[in-house]
Amino acid sequence: MAPNEASKKARVDTLSSVAPDDVEVVSITESGHQLLAHIKMMNHLRSEALKAQEDHQAKVSHLQEEKAIEVDHLSKEKAIEIKALQEVLKKEEQTSMKLKAILALEEERRKKVEVKIAKLKEQVLR
Repeated sequence: MAPNEASKKARVDTLSSVAPDDVEVVSITESGHQLLAHIKMMNHLRSEALKAQEDHQAKVSHLQEEKAIEVDHLSKEKAIEIKALQEVLKKEEQTSMKLKAILALEEERRKKVEVKIAKLKEQVLR
């Protein structure tokens, strides 16, 4: 027989020798003890739930901090990469401008040479 059953049987044995009014008091007392036990269990479960919620919130906060650090690190890397690419682009634009200037001078020189050749041909033909 389980310990709880033995205590109930002992109570029943003792209750049989108790007056009916006393039985109600004992029943109410037992109900009060059960109610108190349920309240204690609910408080314990509530405490566990709050602890779990706090643990999860701490974990979420930690993960958010990690992601924020990662995003910050990646944005700094990208900023460095962008700056390097901008510098390369600037150098390429400068080189392109220099080449355009050289090309313009060469075209001007070629035109002058063509004009000289045309003048020399004219002199030769005269």
